[in-house]
Amino acid sequence: MKIRKHSTKHIHDVMTEVSYEEIKATTLAALAKDEKDIAFQTLRSALHYGSDAMTGETETFADAMTVFTRVAEQFGNEEFASKVQTAAEKPEDVQSLYDLGYALYEESLFGVAASVLARADKIAPGEPGIVSELVCALESEGLNQEAVRTLNRYPNLASEHYLFSYLLSFNSLMAGDLAASRAASESLVGLETEDAHPFMTARITELLKRAKQVESVCPLDENDLRGWHYVISGSILTMLSPHGYPAPMKGRYAYLQDTVENCKQGLENLQQIIAAKQLQPERIYALPGRDSGILAIAASIMLDLPVQPWPEGGSDLPAIIVAYDLGEVDINPESIAQHRPGQLLYSHAVQWTFALPIAPDVTTLLHQMLIAPWGERTGFDAETNQITTHEADSRDATTIANDIVAATIEVPEVTPADEAPPSLTTEFLTAIGQFPATTTAREQIWTCSPVKSSKFS
Repeated sequence: MKIRKHSTKHIHDVMTEVSYEEIKATTLAALAKDEKDIAFQTLRSALHYGSDAMTGETETFADAMTVFTRVAEQFGNEEFASKVQTAAEKPEDVQSLYDLGYALYEESLFGVAASVLARADKIAPGEPGIVSELVCALESEGLNQEAVRTLNRYPNLASEHYLFSYLLSFNSLMAGDLAASRAASESLVGLETEDAHPFMTARITELLKRAKQVESVCPLDENDLRGWHYVISGSILTMLSPHGYPAPMKGRYAYLQDTVENCKQGLENLQQIIAAKQLQPERIYALPGRDSGILAIAASIMLDLPVQPWPEGGSDLPAIIVAYDLGEVDINPESIAQHRPGQLLYSHAVQWTFALPIAPDVTTLLHQMLIAPWGERTGFDAETNQITTHEADSRDATTIANDIVAATIEVPEVTPADEAPPSLTTEFLTAIGQFPATTTAREQIWTCSPVKSSKFS
């Protein structure tokens, strides 16, 4: 199965202030036209964390849940719709709110889950089960600072229970507060009571260790995507998007029709890392799929190494393991989960709005939506003023790979409002020390980060 694990569905960062009554009317109108998707997306803008409908009067909340019930019923999930209806009928019943919040989290509706669980917390302040679910929902929605505020309201939870101490350390780091994260981490070992706790403590230790490595060469502020990407995933991000830099994208791509020039730039950056870290790979392994196969052939030409498919059971041999977009690779994740001496996992692209169980060691770029250079593409015909579609490139993989190798890299154009993002530096590569790691499991790709970017709904 593909590595991709969960779709984290977000509301766009920039929301127009519209009253609940207007949103309700538009939602009901969409339902009357059997436009359930439009109805859901419309109503969702009234259900996000901190919205008036979710934090205001009980009557308004109950009404919003009643409308939500009608929307949920259109999607055929009777059990879920029943939980929404129960919350509408019992808007001050803590158990009903908790059950709905839990169900919303399971549906990856993290912001709505946080809204419902925050109401439960207001009714029953500091109840451990509610607080833990609320913090996890806030974390998954990328609201790490709000998660920290929630935990700090109940300091006894973090001082007495491992889970809350861990959540405080983790979310403090994801909010960019390393001092608070270090302070909370000091009590972790003494609170360990379960088999999973040492693993969780080790994760925090590694995160803080990586922060220590780069804090002298990186600002680690709200704009430092490369620095924080390394801290939280253990992965080197080699290319930052110049579009909307530093704000609102901060180095991430939203929608990108990729180019062979980007692919070549990524491979040249990979060569820089291999040389700086004195790696001696003996081969290129191509992960499954046409996209990864094309890029692996290009890598084999540029690095002058033989290329072969990644063995189904994995391999211990020194190699560069190549993927075009790791989240789209159909593979058993366990075969690439562990670092092995002399191996480096390279993915040209990673989708930053999805959680992945495995982070590549090196990534060229982060995207939300991506079209490969050889995929079906859209364009604009200035003469006809029409959107055009270009068929996917059906040439063989080696021919396309040679296009990558022959590509000429040019400095991308940026608008006057944008700045040129920083390049990967020798100082950064020196600061991180041994790379990749040789004995630990690879970290995962998180949907949260101290660096926030705008995103599509």
